[in-house]
Amino acid sequence: MMTQSNIIQCRAAVGTRLPSKPWRSGEPCSFCHFPGGLHTITAGFRENDRITIAVDVDETAPGLLQESFEHLTATTEQEPFGDEDHAGKKATLRFPAGKVRFEWGEVHGVEGVIVNGAEPTSYGAEVVNGRTYRSWSPEFTTDADYSKAVFNNGHWTFPDFVRGSATNPAKITGVSFCIGALTNTPAFKAMPMVKAKQADGEPMTTESIFARLAEEQAELDEVFEQVFARQQ
Repeated sequence: MMTQSNIIQCRAAVGTRLPSKPWRSGEPCSFCHFPGGLHTITAGFRENDRITIAVDVDETAPGLLQESFEHLTATTEQEPFGDEDHAGKKATLRFPAGKVRFEWGEVHGVEGVIVNGAEPTSYGAEVVNGRTYRSWSPEFTTDADYSKAVFNNGHWTFPDFVRGSATNPAKITGVSFCIGALTNTPAFKAMPMVKAKQADGEPMTTESIFARLAEEQAELDEVFEQVFARQQ
């Protein structure tokens, strides 16, 4: 049975970048919620435990997430939110009922689930525009068979062929009240980064020029790392 205790909190590899306009408090933004495809991740689970789970994110996911989100907002008076590093303290994003849409799309060559209509808080806009946080980490439910998961020293795993294992990957089924978190260590290796770039027409400063050069160097470093990894 699916319970709130079975929320997966993604917490560890850097992916590609997601260019976007600067976030502004109260103005809708759009970003990648899940990269598509088959992923085996290790994430937070049930208080301080960890879980290694395989999930297959396909074009059925947006509809299930949307249904779950609408049910959530219809059955609670409080508004779903995004935080930072899954701490459950500072709100970085609001997810207003009737405005948020989960859709299948592509960001910088990465297909997956895109969330549209989330609104940054003043704090969320500050930490993204200032590049304090550069990635998004979702919280979600799945149809994994948790009753057959094996627990060992704080770590849950799924035996072969059990739903949630690499041989029988789970499907994404819904959202948590905390939709996700800004972070610098997303569990999904292909997760595009949240990145605010200079708006068209804004003057370049010495600080912004050096920041841009540093970003471009980081992008080159990522490319070299990916090429090196393929050669192993």
